[in-house]
Amino acid sequence: FKGNIKVCRDNLQLAGIFANLFNSDLGNKRAFYVYELNTIYISPEGFKREILGHEIGHAVISHYFVVLPPVKVQEVLASYVEYQLRKSIR
Repeated sequence: FKGNIKVCRDNLQLAGIFANLFNSDLGNKRAFYVYELNTIYISPEGFKREILGHEIGHAVISHYFVVLPPVKVQEVLASYVEYQLRKSIR
């Protein structure tokens, strides 16, 4: 497996990339994964292991399954990775 991680200068740059790609508002996200580009975009503020782990979870899910699971299932699996990383900090 090989993917890309792009660290933006700040949340403003991250929001600009998101808007250009999806013609939509980023909201309160600190990172996102784009399947078609096989790339994780993340802000320095979001560069925490649990957030990065969540996005890496999305990347792995999108390459592991022959048929992509529904978006909600992908989110549950990626959130589980994030949960486990948060839990291991304690």
